[in-house]
Amino acid sequence: MNGTFAPSSKQWKFIEAFDNPDLREILYGGAAGGGKSYVLWSLMIIKAHEFPGIKIGLARNTLADIKRNTIATFFEVVNDWGVNKKSFKYNPIDGKIKFNNGSEIIFYELRYLPGDPNYDRFGGALLTFGCIEEAAGVELKGKNVFKSRLGRWKNQEFGINGKLLMTCNPGINFLYTDFYLPYQKNELEPFRHYIPASLSDNKYLGEGYRENLETLDPVSRARLLEGEWDFDGDKTRLLSYDEVLRLYDSRDEPQGDYYLSCDIAFSSDRCVLILWKGLEVVKIINYTGDEPDKEVIRLSNTYNIAPRNIVYDSDGVGKYLKGKLRQAYDFKNNGKPLNDENYDHIKSQVYFKLAEKIRNEEIKIHDHTLRDELIQEVYEIKSQPLETIDGKMKLIKKKDVVSAIGRSPDISDALAYRMVFEIKKRFVKPF
Repeated sequence: MNGTFAPSSKQWKFIEAFDNPDLREILYGGAAGGGKSYVLWSLMIIKAHEFPGIKIGLARNTLADIKRNTIATFFEVVNDWGVNKKSFKYNPIDGKIKFNNGSEIIFYELRYLPGDPNYDRFGGALLTFGCIEEAAGVELKGKNVFKSRLGRWKNQEFGINGKLLMTCNPGINFLYTDFYLPYQKNELEPFRHYIPASLSDNKYLGEGYRENLETLDPVSRARLLEGEWDFDGDKTRLLSYDEVLRLYDSRDEPQGDYYLSCDIAFSSDRCVLILWKGLEVVKIINYTGDEPDKEVIRLSNTYNIAPRNIVYDSDGVGKYLKGKLRQAYDFKNNGKPLNDENYDHIKSQVYFKLAEKIRNEEIKIHDHTLRDELIQEVYEIKSQPLETIDGKMKLIKKKDVVSAIGRSPDISDALAYRMVFEIKKRFVKPF
């Protein structure tokens, strides 16, 4: 390598953090254009040459993201530094870069796959350290399983810790709660390190890039140009992010009768079963078997749940429960709102009620199963813009939620179905 690399002060902090034995998770995040990807690739290339035979994992939400976007920065560094192109081989089919000294950079996809909910596809991975690009786009479970494969290849031989390095633009996922908020409060876990990125960090960036960012909409400009984490100005959201996070601020023992709310499916969606005591969630079951109807009956027997306190999605395969739980509430998503309230259908009605209960801190969650996904789904509860409502309160279409989060919102659906009992009990039928 013949080129020179003059890192910015923030990039130096990132490089130094790699050599700190006390740090296990390092996040370099903030505004676009700050040189985050460049220093990440620089570090991977340096370590791949320095330590023969190591294996570095590079992950993004999808492999296509790496091959379309991330790999361009690798070749930028290679060209800037004069790296001999015969010293490595890039194989886009296998998804790896192999160097002549035996070191490898191997690509991984972190998106949730219904057929692999536990990320078993990572089971055989043995990696020295790992990197996640654009970590704001990945889920907590994917990040954690990927991290579990680090520190397992030549680490003792070379004295390298199995670190996880991440870059991102501001986003609302585990990075916000695990890094940004604790950093702001000076309460960051000692094994974590956060380096805030700004556009001005990158002295090589042309002025035209800033001018492009200045023309973006206000939310995108705040996030990408100014590096603001509290960037969301979407007025159609029913809940703020802090309100969603407070779902988990529960210290009291749950009180009240048992309830069970179920989003049931056999194929494309998963089955989510939520056990409640009063308005407190005590257990979240991510059921992956092929007999969800029997699992519902098993839970109702185990916890002695009155059938009248069970609600299930009766669209699709859920209808098969009707003959087995005759007193349970069979929820029809496009059904008429209860009590003739001013909603387009009952699903909007229960979601608005769920948001109200969360806002008033009446609902608490004790089980952290699927926590990151649940937070993401509940945060995406939105009404349609006023100009499209036509006199009825409506949620945005499900396909728009799926587009935003990359999956069906099964967890928030199961939460919302529980609200049918709250709506029913406040309506007293006149004699």
